[in-house]
Amino acid sequence: MGRGVFDNLRGKIDPAHSAVVVVDMQNDFCTEGGTLGEHGFDLSPMQSLIPRLKDFLERARKTGLKVVFIRTAKGEDDITPPAWELMGRTGRKRFACLTGSWGAEYVEGIEPLPGDLVVEKKTYSAFVGTDFEARLKERGIRTLIMTGVATNVCVESTARDAFMREFFVVFASDLAATDNPVLHQATLTNMEKHFGQVVSAEELLRELSPATAGAARK
Repeated sequence: MGRGVFDNLRGKIDPAHSAVVVVDMQNDFCTEGGTLGEHGFDLSPMQSLIPRLKDFLERARKTGLKVVFIRTAKGEDDITPPAWELMGRTGRKRFACLTGSWGAEYVEGIEPLPGDLVVEKKTYSAFVGTDFEARLKERGIRTLIMTGVATNVCVESTARDAFMREFFVVFASDLAATDNPVLHQATLTNMEKHFGQVVSAEELLRELSPATAGAARK
C-alpha cells in the first residue's frame, strides 16, 4: 500500500484530519416555497434528511469531527450563459439561492456553529471559484465526509473534485438526498467505483466513537 494511504475506515475518518461537509442545506433546495418545490421536484427525501443529518451532526461534533458548511449564494451577474440556457430549456422559472434571499438561508435546525468552516459557492462544486481547497489544507484536512443535497448534483460534483485534488472521499449514503431515488443510487454506485467509499451514518458513528454509535442505536 502506498505512502499516506489509510487501510481502514477508522483511520480514514479520524477527527484529527477529517471533516463533515454539509452541502446546500438551504431553503430553496429543501423547504416548501423554495425554488425546487416551485419547479415540481419531490421534496420529501430532502425533508426526511433534515432530522437525520441534524442528529448525525450533533453526535459527530462530540467526537471532535470538524464541520464544513457549503452554501450556494449568487447574484444574477454570477449566472453563466450555459446556466441561463439550461433554465430556459428545462422550463424553470427562477434560479435558486440568490444572494440575500430567503431561499439562500440555511434550513432551520442545520446551521453552522462558531468555529465551523463556511464556504460560499456559485456553481455545483464547492471547489470551483473558491478558496475551499486552500482552507482545508491549512487545517490539515485529508478526508471529506460528504452529506447534503442534491446527491447527484452539488454533493457529487464536490466529491468528484475532492478526489481529483487528492482528498479521501467518504460518501454518507443516508445523509444525502435528491428527488429521484434512481439518481441517488446511481451516484452512490459511481462514487464507490471511482471516487470514494460509501458508508452509512451508523457505520461512521461506530468508527468515530463506539459510545456514540451505541447511543444512535437506542
